Amino acid sequence: MVSILPVVAVAQPESQVAPWFGIALPPALVPHSNPVAIGSRGPAPAVVPEGEEEYFELEGRRLGYDLERIVDFSRQSRLNQEFGSDQLWGRVSGFSSGETTVRWAAERLRDAGIEDVRFQRFNQEPDARLWLPRQWELRLLGNSQFGEGSEDIILQTAMPLAPSDIEGGDLTASIVYVGKGSAAELLNVDLQGKIAIQHITPQAHLVFERGTAVPQARVLFERGAVAVINLVDLPGNQRVRDFSNCGGPCFNLGGQDSWFLTQVMNAAANGGVFEQL
Repeated sequence: MVSILPVVAVAQPESQVAPWFGIALPPALVPHSNPVAIGSRGPAPAVVPEGEEEYFELEGRRLGYDLERIVDFSRQSRLNQEFGSDQLWGRVSGFSSGETTVRWAAERLRDAGIEDVRFQRFNQEPDARLWLPRQWELRLLGNSQFGEGSEDIILQTAMPLAPSDIEGGDLTASIVYVGKGSAAELLNVDLQGKIAIQHITPQAHLVFERGTAVPQARVLFERGAVAVINLVDLPGNQRVRDFSNCGGPCFNLGGQDSWFLTQVMNAAANGGVFEQL
């Protein structure tokens, strides 16, 4: 038995008091930020076996110098805009950043007295392709209905997954939340012409979500979505990739960006303005 009750119109306030429903904005992306120390317990004192006092090559401080040097190769890739801009950078095989790192490592082996150090090269197949994003932006459009002063927000941890080409260079559409993207959740959802947002909670490393996240994204595109955004539950606010070939323009979002967008969607739903997102 289903009872039909009269609909009572409730006037919605024209605007909220604070921008973005008063939700704290996500922090900016800070690549290679210092790790957060949890607790006051320091490292255990080093125990040097008797007779080995002169061997210090594997001390933490010594290894730290090498680690800093290796990270510098990534920083140099960013300064040189090796991939066409300073958004994508690092040590990538087949590019000068990767080769410089390998040659540096070979020199360290020779310094350690290893004489037979060899380079093993491999050739890419002539018809093979490598898709790398050069420049991108994921922007949540501001609207006074989300609170006076709600300006556009660039979600800086957005990471485009290969291949995420957008015809014409940009795409603007309303969003729809699909949860985990299961058949039951999609049963009565209209995805046509919309950006689908699915939620991913890695049970270990994100790479292990390939078998579910990618097929689910493909289903979203088959049902009419024009793009997919993956909210990834991970600590901090970092860029994450780890899978690709979602069937269309597809982006991962870092943990705190994902949390912010989730809170905005909930507040917009409660305020009756979700359709404006």
